[in-house]
Amino acid sequence: MTILCFFLFITFFYLVWLLTITNAEVIDSLPGQPSKNVSFKQHSGYIVTDDDHGRALFYYFAEAQSKNKLSLPLTLWLGGALGCTSLGIGVFLEHGPFKLSGHDKLIKNEYSWNLESNMLYVDAPIGAGFSYSNTSSDYAVWDEPKSGSPSISTE
Repeated sequence: MTILCFFLFITFFYLVWLLTITNAEVIDSLPGQPSKNVSFKQHSGYIVTDDDHGRALFYYFAEAQSKNKLSLPLTLWLGGALGCTSLGIGVFLEHGPFKLSGHDKLIKNEYSWNLESNMLYVDAPIGAGFSYSNTSSDYAVWDEPKSGSPSISTE
């Protein structure tokens, strides 16, 4: 039952996200990207999770590098943590479409997971990476209910 609920949540999240994409969120090319014309689309932006408190999760999406994009699975990467971003590690150091090369260049990653899957990277929890909150108390105390991590307190 838990697995089914998780699957339904991810499917719902993906469908809502697809319906809210605007052209403003499409990435034409990244700085230092080796080719302006890649075989897949890239998107990034924010998913507002709480309007009242100004909380939003940052995401980066890389379509699969295949003609059958819609038939390939969606992989959700939540590799970030407090003080760590999914982008810096998952996208540019491990399995994203590009890897860092030198000081200001990206190279194509021949082992990228988006060769076989549509990749959705989310900076989570709020406060990790580019995800943010406009409520300062969200940053004052990080505890398990807010972050899923062991208690860290600045009080």
